[in-house]
Amino acid sequence: MSNSTEPLIIHLRNNYYNGKLPAFYTPEQFPDLKVLSDHWQEIRDELIAYEQKHGPLQGLSTYSPPGTSNDSPWSNLYLENFLWRYYKNRKYFPKTCAIIDKIPGLTFAAFAALNPGGTLTPHYGDTNAVIRCHLGLKIPAPHPVCGIRVADEERGWEEGKLLLFSEAHLHTVWNYSNERRYIFCVDIIHPNWEKRRWWICARVLGAQSWVFIENRLWLLKKIPEPIALLLSRLLAIVWYIYLPLQRVLWHLVDMVS
Repeated sequence: MSNSTEPLIIHLRNNYYNGKLPAFYTPEQFPDLKVLSDHWQEIRDELIAYEQKHGPLQGLSTYSPPGTSNDSPWSNLYLENFLWRYYKNRKYFPKTCAIIDKIPGLTFAAFAALNPGGTLTPHYGDTNAVIRCHLGLKIPAPHPVCGIRVADEERGWEEGKLLLFSEAHLHTVWNYSNERRYIFCVDIIHPNWEKRRWWICARVLGAQSWVFIENRLWLLKKIPEPIALLLSRLLAIVWYIYLPLQRVLWHLVDMVS
C-alpha cells in the first residue's frame, strides 16, 4: 500500500502515470470506509428520493470529464470535490452527508450513473495521492457486462459492496446491460499524504481551474508548461485560503437562517 518512495503527482496538461501503486485494494485495508457498506441502503434510498423529486441524474459536475462513448452516457452529482463542498447538492442528502463526514481523510464524494451501453474512454485521475472507492447502489449486471478496468486488471461491482482502486492508473468503465448503473464514489487521501491533504486538494483544484480556463480560452494553451504550472499554483493558493473559509461562512449562514 505504501507510496513513500513515489513522488506526488498532480496532473495539469499531460496526464500519464507509470508508478508502482496497486491497481486495486481490499476494503479490509481501509476499515474507516466500512461505514459506507454498513449504510449503503440509506445512501441508495436518498438517491432514489432525489430522482423521484428531480428526475434522473443528468449532466456533470466536473469541469474536465473523460471522453465517452456517446454524447451523454454518464451523469454525476457532486457532494464534495477535493474538499470543495457543494452545499446546494448536500442539502438533498442529509443522511449521506452525515455518513461521509465521519470518514477520516475524505476528499471527494459523488453519485454517478452510467447509461446502458455507456463507456468512458480510458483516462488517468488527477493525482496519485488519493484512493478511490466505489459503493455499488444499483448494479444491473455482473462483470464482464458491467465492469471497470484499472491498469490491466478488471473487476465488477456488487450492490452494497466496496470496490477500491488507485485512479492514478489508466482506467475505464462500461455498462453493456439494458439498465442504468448507479454507484456512490468517494476518495480518501492516501495515508502517506494525510498531513498535506488540504494543500494537495488545493493543488488539484488549482490544476482543474487552469484546465477549465484553458479549455475556454484556447490561446492560453500556447503558454509554456512551466508558466502554466506556476499559474495553477497561484490558483491553488486561492483555493487553499477559500476551502476552510467556505465551511466557516456556510456554518455562519446556517446559524442565522
